[in-house]
Amino acid sequence: MLDLHLVEAVDAADGAHIKISGCPNGCGQHHLAGVGLQGSSYKVGKLEVPCYDIFVGGGGYQGAAKYGTRVTRVLAKKAHLEIGRAHV
Repeated sequence: MLDLHLVEAVDAADGAHIKISGCPNGCGQHHLAGVGLQGSSYKVGKLEVPCYDIFVGGGGYQGAAKYGTRVTRVLAKKAHLEIGRAHV
């Protein structure tokens, strides 16, 4: 669940469009945002850990769209810490 820390990190990202999708299908258009988060997970032994892939640099919603670049994967509960770093 996204919390106040994530909202504050988004505000610090200089007004960039922030989009979040819960899965790789991209319904939230995370790949077209200045900062995009795509829900994913990875396994540690038998434990499945929720995380986000963070994309930066997308834009152009009308006409010539530009896909963002995947820069990292982070634990979902730590995503608010990474947005500022990824957007630099």
